[in-house]
Amino acid sequence: TNQPSMTVNPSTSSNKRPDGRLGGGSLRPLACELSCLQQCNGSAKWSAGGSKVIAAVHGPIAPRRTESENPENGLLVVIYPGSRKEEALFLERALSACIVLEMYPQTMIEVVLQTIQSDGSMLGTALHAAVAALLDAGIHMRTIPVSTTCLLKTNQANSFMIHLDPISDEETTDSVVVVVTPSQGSTDGIGDGVIGTFATGPPIPLDALFSCYTKARKARGAVASFLKLAVEQKVTNESNTVYSF
Repeated sequence: TNQPSMTVNPSTSSNKRPDGRLGGGSLRPLACELSCLQQCNGSAKWSAGGSKVIAAVHGPIAPRRTESENPENGLLVVIYPGSRKEEALFLERALSACIVLEMYPQTMIEVVLQTIQSDGSMLGTALHAAVAALLDAGIHMRTIPVSTTCLLKTNQANSFMIHLDPISDEETTDSVVVVVTPSQGSTDGIGDGVIGTFATGPPIPLDALFSCYTKARKARGAVASFLKLAVEQKVTNESNTVYSF
């Protein structure tokens, strides 16, 4: 017997969203400020529309507990007050998969996140703030993880549409899938697969999940390009400061 499935309907420009965006494939405006905090090794403030998170990186430093020391690999710890425990753990796992932890044996890298303003897609916003702060701290990474938040809007006909980067008003009743992928296909052991997936809301059919993966791979380029530009601008500004007379 055939298993029940859901049909993917493409979002069209006539589907106006609560924040005024047309269609489900558009992202909110991005903003990134590096080195925005003192007394840490790296920091960043990441904004996606009305969602804003600030991140600070401390380390590599000695672990607070000696039993946490690993002679072969460093340890990544994510502290995210106000988030659920499983969300902080998801961020730890996704980031740990991308950091070259074997370069930091017997040390700890601590990422502290703080929500400044909450308006949907917060887990992805937090991940991007953490990544920007890690790059600001000079932490070596295998690949740059990029998060895509997918909202699965269902109807009575058992079909759904995927809206990217939902705001809070859109996340009330529908399923939300956060997909983390490498910024691009790589040859470092991670490949072009999915680094991690975090889902909330009603159960998600397998075909819908695969559709989210496809959307994430298509959308990641915009975020990766913006992050690259933010880092390059910081390097250029620091170079101009150092060599200006």
